[in-house]
Order: sequence, then structure tokens, then C-alpha cells
Amino acid sequence: DVGLLGCLSRVEWDELAANHFSGLLAEQYVAQHLSLFHGPLRTPELHYWLNDKKSHRAEVDFLLQTGSKVLPVEVKSGSPGQMKSLLTYLALHASVKRAIHLGPHSFSVGKLDYKLAQEKESVRVNRQLIQVPLYLVDRLKQIL
Repeated sequence: DVGLLGCLSRVEWDELAANHFSGLLAEQYVAQHLSLFHGPLRTPELHYWLNDKKSHRAEVDFLLQTGSKVLPVEVKSGSPGQMKSLLTYLALHASVKRAIHLGPHSFSVGKLDYKLAQEKESVRVNRQLIQVPLYLVDRLKQIL
């Protein structure tokens, strides 16, 4: 629960943006909403992806199933950075055609087009990226 986590961390709301708990709170907030993605009558299930190779450690925050498709969901509480974990996931899963980025930005639909250096070669990642502000996570099903 986001409220309990905030209370236990003893962080004042006006200090949240500068605090290291902001990322954890953002992920918890998204997890609470995604657990109800398929409705209140289904048992909540949350999934993530972890690449545990020492040379290319990467983690995607959530994997969301819509029909027969899996969408990677990356959550950021601050500036988006490079999203290297998301790019690594997309490079390894060519069948995934789009990804979701939740964070403090405006809604947009665009393209990810990067060359990602892998072990001995580079891989081109060219997919659709749906950027959704954190406050719209409860509308994600309608957006998709």
C-alpha cells in the first residue's frame, strides 16, 4: 500500500521528489493499479522480467498481458534516462512490438529507435513506445 509505505518511510510529501523512496513509491503505486488491470474478480498477478547475466543485468518493472500479447512496462519517478533495461528486453524479444513507459511526463505515442550494444554485436531496437503519465495508470486498459 502506498500510504503505508509513505508512512513507514517517514517522508514528507514536499520532500518526496528529492528522496530515494520516490522510485519505490512510484512502482508500488503502479503495482496497486496493475493488480486490478483484469478486474476485481480475478486474482491479482504481477510479473516482471529479470536478465541476471553479470555483463548485461537488466530488469523490467512489469509485464502486462493483453490478449495473447505481452507488454513490458517501465516505471520512472524522475527523468526517463536511457531505459536500458527496457531496450535490452525489446532486443531479446523481437515479437514484442510496443512498450509502455510510465512516469512524470505528458502522454505520447512515439517510436523507440536505438542501436543497443549486445555481447559481440549491436541490435537495432525499433518499436512503438507509449508514454503515459503516472496519474493515468488507472486508465491504462482504456488507453491500450
